[in-house]
Amino acid sequence: MTFDAFAEVYISRYVVARDLAPADTIDCRMAPIRRYFGKKLLGDIRQADIEDFITELKKPGRLTEHQKADRVRRPATINRYVSLLRHMFNWAVGLEYLDRSPMRRGNVNLILGEREDSRRHRRVSADEEQRLFQHAPQDLRPMIVVALDSGMRRGEVLALRWSDVDERPGWIRVRGETAKSGRTRWVPVSTTRFQAVLDYLRLDAEGQGKQPETLVFSNEAGEPLSYQRKVWVRLLRQTGISDLRWHDLRREYASRLVEHGVPLSQVRDLLGHASITTTERYDNQKPEALQEAAKLLETDDSLKIPSRSDGQSLVEARLPSTKPTPGCRRDWKREVGWVTGFEHATSGATEGPADASRVRCGWDASLSGTGTRAFRVESLRHARPCRWALTSG
Repeated sequence: MTFDAFAEVYISRYVVARDLAPADTIDCRMAPIRRYFGKKLLGDIRQADIEDFITELKKPGRLTEHQKADRVRRPATINRYVSLLRHMFNWAVGLEYLDRSPMRRGNVNLILGEREDSRRHRRVSADEEQRLFQHAPQDLRPMIVVALDSGMRRGEVLALRWSDVDERPGWIRVRGETAKSGRTRWVPVSTTRFQAVLDYLRLDAEGQGKQPETLVFSNEAGEPLSYQRKVWVRLLRQTGISDLRWHDLRREYASRLVEHGVPLSQVRDLLGHASITTTERYDNQKPEALQEAAKLLETDDSLKIPSRSDGQSLVEARLPSTKPTPGCRRDWKREVGWVTGFEHATSGATEGPADASRVRCGWDASLSGTGTRAFRVESLRHARPCRWALTSG
């Protein structure tokens, strides 16, 4: 049996029989695999053939007939092809078309996946959101609102029916047959503009409510509305927005929830993810939020250090709340050394910063009994003493 003949059996008996993907989708995914292995006998394919196939996938070229320039497949795309091919061979072994898979020897995988960066860091700013709303066509604008305020996938949005909206007031049912995970979930109508979009779409040409089995995203005559990629690309060009995918609206929904303190477990359930690991990849925090989070380490403890300008005056620098153990000279030296960047040698001499290449450390007897512990640092380069002191608070 040739690989091409086996591929037909795999599609009909596995993919179509289990309703895993539409026929055109699986044909598109298998096209590169069938072009390369189609005429080979299934039992003659070896590990070296699969490695040569992966090398061929990495070469630049026109991936579709509509592309005008050569492109290189991403590692994630290559891994999807390899994963499909691996499953086909395992399925062939299970049905005894093959004795063993050429991608596996015992419990060892002979073909490893490419290293990929599965995390995308694209956020949608408030300005970009307003520009999308201002320039989007009338049929596309409601889809953008629903995507941003519900986090539903594009296919889930387009498959919604009014029976899914009316089943439970304030919620939308995502049916299992339309969800990627195959499991039904409920998504809340979370914002006023979300509810306004539903009220707008509900009315038909005569101002009456649409039938329960009518698609939510349909025109006044009840005809389905579809997402057209060329319309989205044209919108991005008009607004001057670059590198924004439709799926980024779903990621933005997840990131905004996390910024408002929603636990990842709840975000996972709202998005319909089977694993919280996938949800973590959707959480992309803004740099400003990360900076504010880091500032939470700020405390009232402080360290008085000499000014770099004259080496004599003392300036106050804030420190974490960690304090040295009272009466323990060794702990005190380690604490000050960590704060100021010095690593004190046993003898007391050490390498210093740029303006004091070497320093000599010792206790300052003049502060004895004052409640403030300090040690004295003498700059050998400038030959002027200066005092490092931790305020007793």
